[in-house]
Amino acid sequence: MYLRRGLKARRSAAGTAARLAFVSALLGAGAASACVACFGDPDSAQTQGMNAAMGVMLGVLGLVLAGFGYGAARVVRAASEGTGGGAPGDGKD
Repeated sequence: MYLRRGLKARRSAAGTAARLAFVSALLGAGAASACVACFGDPDSAQTQGMNAAMGVMLGVLGLVLAGFGYGAARVVRAASEGTGGGAPGDGKD
């Protein structure tokens, strides 16, 4: 019985939060505007700085993803060669 009341309370809280988010989005839609990078003066310093920042962030993201790919390739290669997995000094080097 207690479990049912707990689940019902969670569902009603989630529903209330969803309704509140929906109403807030409807009421705040007029105040929202696009960023200067999309709908601004393309020659302004702010737009150029924002475009440069986006390029840096994309570059960092690319390096991180390349690092994950390199690490995954090393794990796959080590697994296919049969290296690793043994304790140090057990003769399975």
